[in-house]
Amino acid sequence: MKTNSFFKNTIVILITSLIIKILGLLNKILITKSLNIDGMSLYVLTMPSVVLLTSISSLSLNSVMSKLISQNLTVKKFSNKKLLTNAILLSLLVSIFVILILLLFINILTKNLLNNANLFFPILSSVFLIPLVGISDCLRGYFNGLKNMKVSSLSTLIEQISRITSTLVFILITIKYNYILSVSLCVIGLAIGEICSIIYTLIKLKKEGLENKLGTKGEINAIIKEAVPPTLSRLISSFSHFLEPIIYTNV
Repeated sequence: MKTNSFFKNTIVILITSLIIKILGLLNKILITKSLNIDGMSLYVLTMPSVVLLTSISSLSLNSVMSKLISQNLTVKKFSNKKLLTNAILLSLLVSIFVILILLLFINILTKNLLNNANLFFPILSSVFLIPLVGISDCLRGYFNGLKNMKVSSLSTLIEQISRITSTLVFILITIKYNYILSVSLCVIGLAIGEICSIIYTLIKLKKEGLENKLGTKGEINAIIKEAVPPTLSRLISSFSHFLEPIIYTNV
């Protein structure tokens, strides 16, 4: 039964990953074709900052929750409900901190570092996305930990489809008026994709229920302990990607 379950999960991951990769490539092609040259250059300069901000706020909670929930199925040390709720609360607290830092330094980032004041609103639009990424990662990680790969894979697929649809609609409606608005709405389109994914996983969570074990302690400490190493590792890559447009524009 374990072998059969592993085989099914592997097939689900492979198929959905292939579809998601194809949709991601299609999304990039359609955005490139739909945005004009100025809009596309603005989009390319915006995304490294968005990726860095969401990497900090998400705290690698997808993998962290997957590991902790999976271990808890055997050890029964923690409450699954507390693990999930504490992870979401931690993500929201970090997201608020990241948003405040962004609001304080966005003028310096856009005008002094990236040398392009037009990036103000596209990067500012990421405040809608920042808290949603962490919540979505927590929910997907929870189902991954339960070995329910179908839910997490379908939620990612729903996110991608929603993102592509909303982004293209926004671009087609606004590109003839203002390319800065179009790029800003592209970032908001990412947030819409996350919202659709969260709604789907919450519906599944309500149907399947959430195990709550009373009298447990240490969930938040376990989450932080597991989150720090992978988050720092991801930040090295994200920060180097973030520095690229700053270096290029200044050179």
